[in-house]
Amino acid sequence: MGNNTGKYVADVFDIDKVIEEHGKKIMLIAGVGAGKSSWVKDVLTQKGNVLFVTSRRAKVDEDIENSVFSTFVKEPENEKYSLITNAKLARILQNAYLDSSMTVDEFLDYYDYIVVDEVHSIATDSSFARSSFDLFTFIEYAAETDHTVIVMTGTPEPVEFYFKRKKWYIVDYRKICNYVSPGRIDIVDCSSKYTGIKNALINGEKVIYFVNHTGTIRKTMQEMKEKHIGEIPNIAVVVADKKWEQMEKDLKAVFPEYNADLSRRTYKNIIENQRLPEECQVLLTTSRLKEGIDILNENICMLCDNHILSNLIQFFGRVRIGGGKVYIVKDARQFSVHRNTLLYRYALKNEIEAANKFIQKQLLMPDEYTEIIKLIEHVERNPYIRYNFIKGCFELNYIKMSEEKRLEKIVDWKWELKKYCDQFGITYLYLSDKQKSHIFQDALKKIAKEETQFFDGEIDRLRRYILLAYGIKNKKIGTINEKLEQLNAPVRILNQKCNKKENRNKTYWKVVEVTEMEKR
Repeated sequence: MGNNTGKYVADVFDIDKVIEEHGKKIMLIAGVGAGKSSWVKDVLTQKGNVLFVTSRRAKVDEDIENSVFSTFVKEPENEKYSLITNAKLARILQNAYLDSSMTVDEFLDYYDYIVVDEVHSIATDSSFARSSFDLFTFIEYAAETDHTVIVMTGTPEPVEFYFKRKKWYIVDYRKICNYVSPGRIDIVDCSSKYTGIKNALINGEKVIYFVNHTGTIRKTMQEMKEKHIGEIPNIAVVVADKKWEQMEKDLKAVFPEYNADLSRRTYKNIIENQRLPEECQVLLTTSRLKEGIDILNENICMLCDNHILSNLIQFFGRVRIGGGKVYIVKDARQFSVHRNTLLYRYALKNEIEAANKFIQKQLLMPDEYTEIIKLIEHVERNPYIRYNFIKGCFELNYIKMSEEKRLEKIVDWKWELKKYCDQFGITYLYLSDKQKSHIFQDALKKIAKEETQFFDGEIDRLRRYILLAYGIKNKKIGTINEKLEQLNAPVRILNQKCNKKENRNKTYWKVVEVTEMEKR
């Protein structure tokens, strides 16, 4: 169940000593639950002004609600932020480029410490968030100009190569400090995940399901309704701000009983109290809640569509009472990795040089700023080119290419996940289709001996056993028995009427051995 050492970052990390011995460029690696953010809020802020940058808006909401941080400190002529998102930092850098009333150096000089949380986002968010590149250039510039910069992560794999190459001091506390992780991880298919949800709700657990795509939310709710699992009014949905209103309209159109107010209250309650409200049985969410959020409810069952280990570890860490069960949906649709080597080479050898020559020859006037931004957006249609607003030039976005290569090298995500489970003592259950088939074949033989009768809705359960055991998808008994015979299966299915008083004349299905079938 991960590390439970009782130690936190504040107990083992002496920032003054580290700076004295190793310099001002520090990468702090510690697992989810090690108290990285608490160290910043409780220790570092006592030593000087801190700029705390994080990748998710929800993280900012939570930290403002529960810490010494405020959204901003107002100065006479401008605002100097204490706690900001990557996206807000990107706007500050762009404004500093377009408006000389505040330079990046003036912004940096206000702070004694620059802290970047979830620094892996400069790589993992690079495919969909331009701000990830702005954050990267900010970190690089702050370090180059001799500011104290501390970057933090619990999943360093996407970016550790860069900090090693640039000779940052790297300290890894994953084996020393607390590390929140599940007690058990099961690999399931899309259809089996509903059994996990149903069992969790029966056991009085709350369910959190991290989906890859918003379309999965509606589909999951539809199938839960059809399978009589949970109640639609008790399902909360949390997505990105820009998608939330439309999502509510779409869900309300399909599910009139959907309670949009519960979704808003659930998000608010997570931010303010770190808990799901009592009436929320199931929370369906995207990566909006991937990082930095603490959920303190006990008895949480989690499902994840994502297969990238660094992302999964972040999802696992959202539930701060570790030791629960997590289902990874093995056949969930993943985000595609689109590495374009030709565009990358073109950017490297031709396009960046041409674009920079053009920009350098232009005398920028205030009324031209809008056109310059349009030009930058035009050049940035090549995903491997990004404009560095601090240095005023186009650069190669090689961090994005490196992340794409890393993801492509992950040949077997299940093997990587097993290594992680072995490392941190997590029970890992993955049955191949062949192993699962043998288990259900044995189950059918046992059912035949027990002479179990399957009435009404139970017939669908038996059909599923047959599907898992022999891959037979047909619903009619005649066809099922024909295929069982073709596969030389030791069992057949009978359709009979019950003679017992409580179920008289009701039809049921029964599994029998071949020898009994032949007698009949």
